[in-house]
Amino acid sequence: MKKQPIQTAKTRQTMIDAFWELAAIQGIDKVTISGITKKAGLNRSTFYVYFTDITDLLIQAENDIITDLQERMKTAIIEGGFDNFEIISKKMVDVFALYDDKLFMLIGKNGDPNFRAIVIDAATKMFREVFKPLENAQNSEYITAYLTSAFMGALSYWHESGKRISIMELAKILHSLATKGLNGVIDKDVVKCLLK
Repeated sequence: MKKQPIQTAKTRQTMIDAFWELAAIQGIDKVTISGITKKAGLNRSTFYVYFTDITDLLIQAENDIITDLQERMKTAIIEGGFDNFEIISKKMVDVFALYDDKLFMLIGKNGDPNFRAIVIDAATKMFREVFKPLENAQNSEYITAYLTSAFMGALSYWHESGKRISIMELAKILHSLATKGLNGVIDKDVVKCLLK
């Protein structure tokens, strides 16, 4: 008798969830198949129905996150409108915060460098869409590269430093930096001293 697609998806997700729980405690590189199956309450043979090994599980879990992030980013751009970066930046921060520890576990210092590159690529595409009117501007690729790096750096720092400010405050800082530069967030006298 064939398993129902919903049951199959649920079993797969149960193992992925077990992986994330263990990775949060032990680190991604320390998670084992036996640990996952024990945590999920499943047989080891069930693991191999869905994944060839831990690396395959990680790749599938990353792909799930990337696919969902891309869909949510697209929706954020459509809902925010291309010309309203304040709304888009808030929505984008919310999207990244949705995956919180999972995402930052992957893009952090001990994460997966390949995943970080994929997220940066997805964010770069998103910024290109937002700033489509600038695509013919001179050096537009440097502008989008700068925004992507700044956005990812600020999000990573926010997470690693214990999220000491709210997600809304972070979105406001990112919006000010993107639209006004340092003048938007730092006292003008401080900026003058920096430029001397």
